[in-house]
Amino acid sequence: MATGVEAPTAPRSGDRRTWVPYPDYPDLVWRYTHFNEPEITSKFEELAQWGTAGDTDYATLQPCTNPSEASQDRHAVHDWEIDGRRWRFRGLFDGHGGHEAVNYTVQSLPSLILGRLSSRVRDKQLWEPSDISQLLGQTMVEFDNSIGQAFVDLVPGPSIKELPDAQLEAIVNDPKNLDAVLRCMRGTTALIALVDPDGANLWVASLGDCTASE
Repeated sequence: MATGVEAPTAPRSGDRRTWVPYPDYPDLVWRYTHFNEPEITSKFEELAQWGTAGDTDYATLQPCTNPSEASQDRHAVHDWEIDGRRWRFRGLFDGHGGHEAVNYTVQSLPSLILGRLSSRVRDKQLWEPSDISQLLGQTMVEFDNSIGQAFVDLVPGPSIKELPDAQLEAIVNDPKNLDAVLRCMRGTTALIALVDPDGANLWVASLGDCTASE
């Protein structure tokens, strides 16, 4: 398994390295440790997390042992009771660049969808599958836009381009603005699935470089 990235040096006895052909970083070298059984199974058990939530099994693996490289992957498993009937929501979120955006998304996006879904189902008992498709699409786009808008709202006046650098730095570095700023500096994909109470319809929506298939 890969344990870090180093500049190339002369190989040491027993040292295992491999060059990874990244076009932008031709000299990067990955150093790794070779394991045999039962060591490899033991290492996987240390670095993986798995479990079951309701009727859904999940597993995640982050092979890097550096604490600063802790996994930024998240999942959400929710069964929602709406008017006495159960809707099933599942979500996968692949964070990158930091934990702030993915943590905010997994905490906030499902509840936002639930609120809008509850209103739609209660207001329109004879809803159509296209109603839910539209709801999910609009909610995903609006949620994504809201993260950027939260930062824009920190800036006074009509345009961020007109602000002096010193004033912009003061806004960015203000502790009360930290959450909104960091969410814009980080990122996450979002892949969600929703099943209706009768199990007749499955909706899937995604944002970022992710997709789902049957």
